[in-house]
Amino acid sequence: MDNCRIHTARSTVQWLEQQNVENLFLPARSPDLNPIENLFADLVYSIDTRPTRPTDLDELEEFTQTTWYSDLDQEVCSQYANSMPIRMNAVKKERGHATGY
Repeated sequence: MDNCRIHTARSTVQWLEQQNVENLFLPARSPDLNPIENLFADLVYSIDTRPTRPTDLDELEEFTQTTWYSDLDQEVCSQYANSMPIRMNAVKKERGHATGY
């Protein structure tokens, strides 16, 4: 949990408890521990650097799916997932403050 209000709302906490979800509490609003942010940044970069830009939502969806399935392969996803121990150590070293990630 990152202490976001919707994550700490009573109804959310109760639902998580009913589902037996174990919480891992994280520093508030810390992108340092969220590799999906980097993956989305890669996705946006890949779309932005295409020779043509999407002109409507349908094209944006097509570009996004094409990029997701062709450019962001399992190796890229694994690199971000495997970086978690390094990210966690960096956050611990900075005592929960921002890091270079």
